[in-house]
Amino acid sequence: YKMEGAFDKAESLFRRELDLEEMQHGKSSPMTLGVLFQLADLMRKMGRQEEAAQFQQRWDAIQKARVHP
Repeated sequence: YKMEGAFDKAESLFRRELDLEEMQHGKSSPMTLGVLFQLADLMRKMGRQEEAAQFQQRWDAIQKARVHP
C-alpha cells in the first residue's frame, strides 16, 4: 500500500504489525526495527514530521542499545 500511495491503509497495517511485534518481543526489541523504520518513513511522506521523529527516535534508541549495550 505504501508504494501505491495508499498511505492510510499502509499506516493501519504497519501499526498493527508494530503492536504484534511489541507484544511478542517487547517494545525495545530489535525485532521492531523494520516496522519502526517503515512507520517513520511513511509519516514523513504523509507530512507528519513529529510522528516520524518519534518513530525515528525509538529506532535510534534500539540501534544504540544494540551497539552499546
